[in-house]
Amino acid sequence: MVDLSETRQIKAVILYGLKVLVPVLPILVYTLVIFRPTNPKLYAEAQHFLVYYRIPQHALVGLWLNWTVAIQCIIVLAALAVLRRKRLFPYS
Repeated sequence: MVDLSETRQIKAVILYGLKVLVPVLPILVYTLVIFRPTNPKLYAEAQHFLVYYRIPQHALVGLWLNWTVAIQCIIVLAALAVLRRKRLFPYS
C-alpha cells in the first residue's frame, strides 16, 4: 500500500488507486445500469418512501441534530488536540 504522508509521491498514490478501482469497475457499472431510475414519478415516490418511512433517522437532519451532537464534536476536537503532537496524528 502506498501512503502519501510517508512517500509524498502523488503519482504512486493515484496509480495505486486506479489499480484498486479496476476490479471494482464492472460491478459499479452494472449497479448503476441495473438500478437507475425508470421514470421520474416512480423515482420521486421511492425516494419519499425511503426518506420518510425507511430511514428517517439518517435522512432527516432534524431528528438527530441536537445538543448531544455538539458535545460529541467537542469530545472529538479535544481528542484531536491531545493527539496533535503525537505520532498517531501524523499531519501536524
